[in-house]
Amino acid sequence: MMKKTAILLILTAFLFGCGDNGKKTSADKRPKAEKRTILKINGAEIDNSELLDYAYFTVLEMDPLTVENQDVKDRIVRNFIIHRLLLDEAKKRGLDIGDERSAKIAGYIDKMEEGRAAENGDNETDEVLKNRLKKQMVENVLVQKMLTQVADTNVQVTDDELKAYYEENKTRFNGKRTANVFMILTIEEEKAKEAMAQLKKGVPFAEVAEEYSISDEKKNGGNLGWISMDDYPEVFAEAFRLRAGETSGIIKSEYGFHIFRTVAYRDGENKRFDQVKSEIYARLYSQKQEESVRNFIDEIYGKAEIINVAPASFEPLTAGSGAGN
Repeated sequence: MMKKTAILLILTAFLFGCGDNGKKTSADKRPKAEKRTILKINGAEIDNSELLDYAYFTVLEMDPLTVENQDVKDRIVRNFIIHRLLLDEAKKRGLDIGDERSAKIAGYIDKMEEGRAAENGDNETDEVLKNRLKKQMVENVLVQKMLTQVADTNVQVTDDELKAYYEENKTRFNGKRTANVFMILTIEEEKAKEAMAQLKKGVPFAEVAEEYSISDEKKNGGNLGWISMDDYPEVFAEAFRLRAGETSGIIKSEYGFHIFRTVAYRDGENKRFDQVKSEIYARLYSQKQEESVRNFIDEIYGKAEIINVAPASFEPLTAGSGAGN
């Protein structure tokens, strides 16, 4: 199955941040969105209030100056058109999310709005807000269902493609080089110098680590075990520059003062094709799904008859209130 893309809304942020200082504005006091046709999509007239309903939560989370940027406006309108085209396609295919799922979405939103109202001391919930959110959630789930169907149609990955990917990306499947590293870590440079002096006298590294180091590994004589350079902060690259059996000087980092001793190296085993075949398959299948969805959207958008009748306006939202119904 295609990885689920996140639905556009962050519910809590929108429900708890849709009015001045977290307080909701009564629906009957909101400026009404002007009912005027702004688009024609495949012959269907679309008025500005439909665009405002679609963009309501997105716009409220933006700075007003950002929303007035023409590129931003154009992007919102284009996304709205694609959303409408996908909804139309879902209806043509007879898709539906079902009454049970719709009821679950509605119940979830009711509870969240009740919680918001209770926290803000409101006597009643905002029905306009709830209905708008329910509509968007149901539409988004329906669109996701349709896109999942599109993504899973005629997607095939051949053995030749799997082998070709493996050969072209062999370094991706190389085993990591690891090293058995010991470390002494101090906060004070003077302590690090004392520890280094002990090491130069021939005192075993483990004994010096137990006495001077502040890291948890001191109880194991400073032994970090077999580590990969990729999994540790940049300073540990110094340990991988040492020859096996060599001890570093004092190295300063944001964590303090380090002394490393690298005991041995071990090269990771390179993974064979049969060991990573399923991983490659999942990667290529996902890529082909995404490509299938992009091509589908480009196709229906390219074939659609889209007429811009009038400029889009988000004024009721950027003025600090919601669009009226």
